[in-house]
Amino acid sequence: MFSDFEKLLKEKQYKIATFKRGKITKVDLEKFKMVILGLPQEQISDGEIQAILDFVAAGGGLLLASGWGTWPWDLLGMGRPSRDGTFSGYPSHKKGTIKIINELAAEFGIIFEQKLINGGRKRYFEKFSLGRFVFQHPLPIISAFKPHPIVENVAELIIRDCIPLHLSKEMHAIGFTDADTEPPSCIVLAAGEYDRGKIIALSSPAVFLRKSYMKIGIDYGLSKQDHQNLAINIVNWLSN
Repeated sequence: MFSDFEKLLKEKQYKIATFKRGKITKVDLEKFKMVILGLPQEQISDGEIQAILDFVAAGGGLLLASGWGTWPWDLLGMGRPSRDGTFSGYPSHKKGTIKIINELAAEFGIIFEQKLINGGRKRYFEKFSLGRFVFQHPLPIISAFKPHPIVENVAELIIRDCIPLHLSKEMHAIGFTDADTEPPSCIVLAAGEYDRGKIIALSSPAVFLRKSYMKIGIDYGLSKQDHQNLAINIVNWLSN
C-alpha cells in the first residue's frame, strides 16, 4: 500500500529498513535518524515504548500516523470500532488499533481520537462500488495551515480515514479541518519537540498511499503533488 512512499524516499537517497519481526530495541534504533509508525498491528511493549522515547530524546525523529480505517466496511455493517478502539471486520485492522498507538503517542502529549472526520462543503468524494450499489464518502480537504517547514509548498491535503488529534501544550497544531466538517475545526497535523528530538503526528497515513491500484489512480494518495511535498518535508524535518 505504501510502496510508492518507499520509492519516493529512496529517490531522495534515504535508506529504509522495515521492522517485521521481534521487538524493537534501543540498539536497533541507534542505526537510524527517524522512525515511522502507523496503524500498528501488534501491541507495543513497555520496552519498545521506552526504546522509542530514548531514541527521540537523544535526537531522533518520530512520525506517528493513525486513522479510522473502516470505511466502507462500517457503512455495510461489516466492521465497527469497539469501545476500546479496536476494530473487527476490516482486513488491515483486525489487530490494528487506535488504542495501541495512543499508548506511545500519549507519552509525547498526543491522543488520536476515535472519531471519523467527514468533509464539509469543501470535500472530495471517494466512490466505492459493491455490485450494483455505489457508495460515496466525503473526504475532508485540508487547506488551513500554520506556517511550518513540513507544509512548505503544500496547498491542500485530501485525508482519507481522517481522525482528530488532541494535543498537549508541548505539541503545535499545524493543519486543521474547516469549521463545517463533522466534527468541526479538528487538528489533523501537528509537530513538536521532545528533549533533543522531534515528533510529527498525522491523522491518517492514507496521504502516503501508492499512486494507483489496478491502474486506477488514487487521488488522495501520492499521485497528488501536495502529498509528495508533505512526505519529503516531514522526512527532511525529522531527520535533520
